[in-house]
Amino acid sequence: MQNYERSRSRDKHQQRGSEMGRGVGSSRGNEGFRSQIRGPQQSRISKHASIQLLSNHFKITLRGANSTINMYEISITPAISDSTLRRQILREAKPQLTQLLGLYLYYSDSIFSTSFMASEMNLEIAYKFQAYQVSIIFQRSFSLDDQPSEFQSFKDKVLNYVFIQCKKAMSDNNFKVVGRLQKFYNPQEKVKINAHRLEVWPGYSMQVKCLNDGIFLNVDSISKFISQTTIYDKIKQMQRERYTPEQIKEMLLQDQQLVVITKYNSRQYHVVDISFDITPSAHIFTWEYYNPFNEQKEILTTDMVEFFNLKWNLVLPSNEKSQPCLISIKDGNQVLLPASLCHEASLPKSFTKDSALIRSIQPYKLNKPQERFERIGLIIDKIKDNQVFADWDIKVSQNFAQIKAKQLAHPNVYNQYNMSSPFETYENKQYFHTQPAQLIDEKWALVYSGEREQFEYATKLVELMKQASRQLGIKVDDPQWLEIPEICSPDCFIDAIKSDIDPNYTQIIVVILPARSLKPNIKKYLDEIGLPSQFIITDTIRKCVDGPRIQLGPISMILKQINAKQKLDLYRLVLPYLRRSMIIGIDVAKSGNKAVIGLSASYNSHLTQYYSSVRIQDLPKSGDFLTGEERTSYLTTQRILIIELIQQQSINYSPMIIYALIDKLSDHRLFMTSNDQVWNPGPGTVVDTALVDNQGEILFDFYMIPHKAPVATALPVHFKIVYNSSEHDKNDIETFTYHLCYGYFNFVGPIKVPAAVMYAKKIANYIIDYKIIETNNTLSDSLHFL
Repeated sequence: MQNYERSRSRDKHQQRGSEMGRGVGSSRGNEGFRSQIRGPQQSRISKHASIQLLSNHFKITLRGANSTINMYEISITPAISDSTLRRQILREAKPQLTQLLGLYLYYSDSIFSTSFMASEMNLEIAYKFQAYQVSIIFQRSFSLDDQPSEFQSFKDKVLNYVFIQCKKAMSDNNFKVVGRLQKFYNPQEKVKINAHRLEVWPGYSMQVKCLNDGIFLNVDSISKFISQTTIYDKIKQMQRERYTPEQIKEMLLQDQQLVVITKYNSRQYHVVDISFDITPSAHIFTWEYYNPFNEQKEILTTDMVEFFNLKWNLVLPSNEKSQPCLISIKDGNQVLLPASLCHEASLPKSFTKDSALIRSIQPYKLNKPQERFERIGLIIDKIKDNQVFADWDIKVSQNFAQIKAKQLAHPNVYNQYNMSSPFETYENKQYFHTQPAQLIDEKWALVYSGEREQFEYATKLVELMKQASRQLGIKVDDPQWLEIPEICSPDCFIDAIKSDIDPNYTQIIVVILPARSLKPNIKKYLDEIGLPSQFIITDTIRKCVDGPRIQLGPISMILKQINAKQKLDLYRLVLPYLRRSMIIGIDVAKSGNKAVIGLSASYNSHLTQYYSSVRIQDLPKSGDFLTGEERTSYLTTQRILIIELIQQQSINYSPMIIYALIDKLSDHRLFMTSNDQVWNPGPGTVVDTALVDNQGEILFDFYMIPHKAPVATALPVHFKIVYNSSEHDKNDIETFTYHLCYGYFNFVGPIKVPAAVMYAKKIANYIIDYKIIETNNTLSDSLHFL
């Protein structure tokens, strides 16, 4: 039977509690955090204004007014399903195709050419002692300047045709494609960051899009961070530490997240296994070699050492000839990679989760809008006159696309008197929380270590909480003090909590930890018993009290999280368009080969409280990802299914539904310019014409900057309304979508997505971070995961 002690006297400790650091002066506590970093300027446009912006889109047309491109269908007999074999046969047909068509390009089952031939062409091709007939059949002529209704049926092929030309232009400027997405890097421009053993590769992302106003090249500047340390260096270090091969594989392939980039061809590979038996000197294989001296292809049988010497002019040192090889799968075939020629292709999770480390590499990124704008313009100047575009009579505009945007009105909130006021009044702490938390005497618990420093920080934390609570209307009495005599492991905390804390009596438990690594197991246990919790690292308290001024900003944020976790509203947005509504958000987080799907749904009239849940599914295997058309079909099917399930909740239940898809990672950038200065548009900026897919009134898409971007270039979020049975017009939907971005209780101000979507993402990441198999239903209707 558990024994719950209601409180512990701290009288004997009060003397040493007062020895801690500075006193807490009320005049200092109002200062909060004051950032000394001045970010890029942001526009201050009045609400409802129409504004002119520039976008990183460049119009693509044909130079001649009557110019066209001709598309032909390719048919091979006997029929071939292997795409690699099809490409090889068409390579063999190159001399004949050049003679017939002159300039041509093939993609998938189509050939593009500037030449027109109405009659069917049949070519006899021999490849590897097999005869094939290649038939070339004219399909259509098209222009890049206008897109008639039938253009949609072959749009993707045309966009890929144009992108291949852009890819060639980038290649001529020494840029290489890295990864599955359209991202280009020039390894010659890399910059070393020796302090972290990293390299940063500046580059560009590119997409060719068919939008409402035509075909555009969308260009953005990007950076890629790569480890200077090779995978073989890591393996050798682990071997020196006496790890076994199996342990090394387990550590390097944790959650199947190892992606590497190679020295010799700058390609990216997803590693699925590591072989200590297959080595460069022991692996013998047959491959096709192009001899530069006689310009002939030869079939060679060599080991990997000789292969890299002949193929890539790389000499493997003698001490690397017996190294292990990484194994990747490409097009269903096994690819072997010597570990000494591979570097980790992204920042490790331990780096990305350390905010101090991330801040230290910010100077190597393009943060300011002016810098990004100039760098994008630089690459357009380099490629627009490339010979490949001249050969095909293609014109790439050198000008950023000009677009008309609008500025939405910012939201209002209800204050404690139930009166409407601008959101800034809450942001500036001009009124109390709508439902202030009441941390009543000993109904909340504080758990800490009995070490002298930890004890003193616990004492100081309660003092700071009491002071910060005055501006928020929160009541903070003394907690139930639970002191852990000795920290051996998370189990020390868990055992003490089991012994002294009654989850049926305690409102919330606050845990002070000297190290973040102790948190997961303790948090997981508290989740299992259904007890809301708040964790604070000692360094957070130290930073608040050890500086020249007491900092109450972080303490206020902690109190807001505690308030929200007890199902109490911090504020309530004025949402006149959403009376009697429910907001549902869905997002996905990846964990190894699993997808964790988070769902969050509002359950009160103010749209402030949310029920949250998760589902876990297997991710598709490598190579099983959907194509663009397949993905569109899949999303349509899922949308129909979800709407049917909603309508089946009860007889004659037919609610109005707005179904939106959100892309937070679009490459669309918006710039405001004046007098050669470039800066970010402000929150609430919306673009819903010209550079969108659909500018209808019922179904449409729009780009919005909901958030403030004080330290980087703003990245608009793409919203696509794919189903709409409501009576709201486009402006209503855009406005309340923007206002819902202010409803996230874990941040003061607007975020990039409506609160429901962020809560869905948070619960999914929460499950991954704390290795929780199933959420506790007791906590499902609270924001316990903040």
